[in-house]
Amino acid sequence: MGKIANYQKAVKQFLQDYAAIPPASPTIRYEIIADDVNRRYCLIRYGIKNQEWTHHCVFHFNITDGKILVLQNWTDLHIDEELEVLGVEKQDVVASVEEIELTHA
Repeated sequence: MGKIANYQKAVKQFLQDYAAIPPASPTIRYEIIADDVNRRYCLIRYGIKNQEWTHHCVFHFNITDGKILVLQNWTDLHIDEELEVLGVEKQDVVASVEEIELTHA
C-alpha cells in the first residue's frame, strides 16, 4: 500500500474512532464524509442541541502533495500526534493555516 493510501486509511480511521464517541446529547449525530477520489474528508456534527438545530464541521482534511492538510479542527486534539499513532509521518501533517498555501486547498 502506498503512502497516500495509508494516509487515506489513517484519516478515515481517525474520523471513525472520533465518531464512535457518544455525543453528550442523544439528539446529536456524527456523519463522516469521505471522498477518496479527491482526497477530502470531513466529520460533520448535527442535530438538536438546547432545542436548536446545530450543524458544523468538526474535522476537515485534504490530502495533497503527500501531506495531510488540517483545514478544520474544532477539538483540543493534537491532530499530528493522533495521526502519527495511525502511521502518518508527523511532518506530513500541516495543521497551521499559515502553512497552507491556497494551491493546496
